[in-house]
Amino acid sequence: MNDVWDWLLSEEARGLLATGLVAGLAERLADRVPIERMATGLRTLHPEIAVVSIVWTPEGGATAEDLPHSAVESALRTSPITALREQRRDFMRVKLDVPAPFPLLESFREGGSTDYLLMRLPALSRDQMFSVTTRQPGGFTDAQVELLLGLRMPLSLRLELSMTRHVTRSLLRAYLGGRPTQRVLHGDHRRQNGERMEAVVFTCDLRGFTSRVDHRPSEEVLEDLDRYFECAADPWVERGGDVLKFIGDAVLGILPLDRPDAADVALEAAQAAFVRLAEANASLPADRPPLEMGYVLHAGPVVFGNIGSRQRIDFTVIGPVVNEASRIEKLTKELAPLLLTDTFVGHLADPSATREVGRETLRGVTREVVLYTA
Repeated sequence: MNDVWDWLLSEEARGLLATGLVAGLAERLADRVPIERMATGLRTLHPEIAVVSIVWTPEGGATAEDLPHSAVESALRTSPITALREQRRDFMRVKLDVPAPFPLLESFREGGSTDYLLMRLPALSRDQMFSVTTRQPGGFTDAQVELLLGLRMPLSLRLELSMTRHVTRSLLRAYLGGRPTQRVLHGDHRRQNGERMEAVVFTCDLRGFTSRVDHRPSEEVLEDLDRYFECAADPWVERGGDVLKFIGDAVLGILPLDRPDAADVALEAAQAAFVRLAEANASLPADRPPLEMGYVLHAGPVVFGNIGSRQRIDFTVIGPVVNEASRIEKLTKELAPLLLTDTFVGHLADPSATREVGRETLRGVTREVVLYTA
């Protein structure tokens, strides 16, 4: 066992993510314990994701899956993890030669598993569990169980480090977005440290938001806001864009023009947002006003970086393009719900798929801006 301990405490293991750590452990135990499945979960502080589930099997290797809070809460009601916590024990072993007392273990038994070992890892800050399953006839031997239990401490330390990294990264992604997170983690977090880039900028807002706040219950307003933000922002993030701001009912995002299809991807995200909004409206109660939004796509040079006070800084994007997009957004009420500027349309692979809807002179902009929709 000493060589497995040594590996878990080595520099090699220290640099691995949780999936790599579990896969490496399975590889080093392969000639000593016939493992069918290993699993653990990294708890997060993410507003939507409760646990990152790490599962290793010989066929699939190590995989990670984000589990939402509702799924974890439901699963824990009939889980051996809950039983182990209530019993305040360090481990639980369940032989699977007879029907199992837990639905999950019964599914393992029906799939050919013969033994299940659940260990509480003595983590530094959180209650961490690790399970191992085998199909070995007769289950684990006593020596194999002793070997596995003997790995609790070094395995705990390594998973604790991996969990801390994951929690940090997931929190930053949730509150900052993808590119700002990468910049912060790479040390680029000082004020006045901006990056100049060519980018697509998108802005949108919810129509009639003030009236909703004044005349609808606050719980309903918050629910509608979340539904609208999901429709407007999720398609953008799913296609590689960053959402930088939620200000009241307004959204601000960017997608760098460092890929040839950036404008086409941005337009696809905008159109998907309107499709999702229509689907959301179809599911609203009959007495609730529909959700409507104005959406703008613009393009040009911006500065992306940190601004703020000494006590509170933020990642944002500034430049004339951002100001112009905000002013154009007000025109969505009279011209079209989706407006595209001429500079944005110039980056599309097929500009003919759009149609002109107006020519406007914006405050502070000397040139006439041609506006399109799609």
